[in-house]
Amino acid sequence: MQQRSKRIRLAEFYRRMRKLPAFENHDDAFEGGASLLDALENELTSIPYAPADWRSDGRLYWPQADNAKRIGRTVTRYRSFAHEMLIGDNGSLEIRAIGGDVELSKPGGDGRLVSDLLRDESE
Repeated sequence: MQQRSKRIRLAEFYRRMRKLPAFENHDDAFEGGASLLDALENELTSIPYAPADWRSDGRLYWPQADNAKRIGRTVTRYRSFAHEMLIGDNGSLEIRAIGGDVELSKPGGDGRLVSDLLRDESE
């Protein structure tokens, strides 16, 4: 199987994520994102799922749950090698490149974004 670049696979992940219905809560967003990314990597690569090999195998992996850090009352942050992911209790999801721009911002089931939740907490 011809391997597509990580950049192309990540762009496809974002495209498919935008098409999904809004997630209703944090757990649905976390699990839904992980399931979508794993299915996409299985479809577009021949790299076996082996999270321990994330540094060298070339597969894209969803952050691990033990990498969670609560920021504020309603948002959890996950850090990966090149991205930071924020998930709101309302199911909103935001993925940012480390040191860069927001690459994906998906509202939660109530229509609010992660940025809305963080702004509301600061007021």
